[in-house]
Amino acid sequence: MPNRRRVSSSCAILQSKGRENWRVPLRCKGEKSVYTIGRHPNCSLQLSDMHISSKHLTISCRYKSSDSCKEDRDHDGDENDDEANEDSDQVVIELTDTSSNGTWLNGEKLERGRPVLLKSGSEVSFPCDEPLQADYTFIIHIPSVEEDTDTACIGSSTGGGALSSYGGTHTKADKDWNHQFSEQWKEVQKQENELILNVSRLAARVYACNDTISKHQQISAVEEENEERNVLVEKTPPTVSFKEFETGMNELLLANKNTVQVLRSMFDSMKLARNEILLCESMTEDDRASILNKLDTSRWEAVMRAISE
Repeated sequence: MPNRRRVSSSCAILQSKGRENWRVPLRCKGEKSVYTIGRHPNCSLQLSDMHISSKHLTISCRYKSSDSCKEDRDHDGDENDDEANEDSDQVVIELTDTSSNGTWLNGEKLERGRPVLLKSGSEVSFPCDEPLQADYTFIIHIPSVEEDTDTACIGSSTGGGALSSYGGTHTKADKDWNHQFSEQWKEVQKQENELILNVSRLAARVYACNDTISKHQQISAVEEENEERNVLVEKTPPTVSFKEFETGMNELLLANKNTVQVLRSMFDSMKLARNEILLCESMTEDDRASILNKLDTSRWEAVMRAISE
C-alpha cells in the first residue's frame, strides 16, 4: 500500500547549472505526473534556443511501492535494506527524448523514444552552441528518504543553504509553518518562471518590431537618396504590410501588459513570503537573514514604481 503522506509531499528538482532561474520542480501527483521541456509555450519549462525541439523531452514522476522495492532487493540478494524502506515509497523519475537534435544523459546521447531512469545527480544536456553549454545542462536532485522533502525542494531551487539546514528537528508548529512557507515560496517560484516566459515573449516581439522598423528605414533612406539625385527608380514595395506591423505592435503591447501583471504578482508573493519569515519565532537569525536575502524586494521596487507611473 503506497505511503500517501510521502506521495503528496515528495519532490525533486531539475536545475540548470548556469541559470538559477531555469528549474523544473518535479512532484508526484496521484499515480503519475508528466512534465515537458521544449520551445512550446505550454511546456513545463520553455527553452527558446533554435536547437531545441517544440517538445524536446518528457519527464515522468511516479512512485514504486515498498512491496515492489522489497521484491527488487530480494531478487538482487540484498537482505540489509528492509528496515530502511519499511515505511516509504521510492520515487521513480524517467526521461524520454522526443527531439530532433537529441538529448544527452551523463554525456551519452539517448535513444529517441526510449525512457531512461534518472538518479540524483544525473546530468541532462540539451543541444546548443558552445558558450551556452552550462545554461543548457541540468542536474537532477532527488531528496533522500531522510530529508524533509518540502524543505529540500525549497533549498534545491534556491541553491540550498538556510532552508536546507532548517529541515532538521522541528515541533509540530514549526512543521506547520514550514509547510505554509513552502507554499508561499513555490508561488514565488511559479511567478518567477512565468516572468521569465513573458520576458522571453516580450523580447521576441521587440526584436521582430525593431527588425520591421529597420527594414522600413533602409527602404526609405534609399528612396530619399534616389530622389535627391533625381534618379528615377521604381519604389520598392514594403516587405511588411502596415496591417502586419500593426498586429506586431499590438502583440508587443499585450506581451508587455502580461509581463507587468506577472511582475506585480511575483512582487506580492515575495512580500507574503517575507512576512512569513519575519513572523517565525523558532528560526535562527542566520537562517532568517539568509532567506530574506533571497527574497530581497528592494531590487524590484524601482521597477514597480516605473510600471505604476
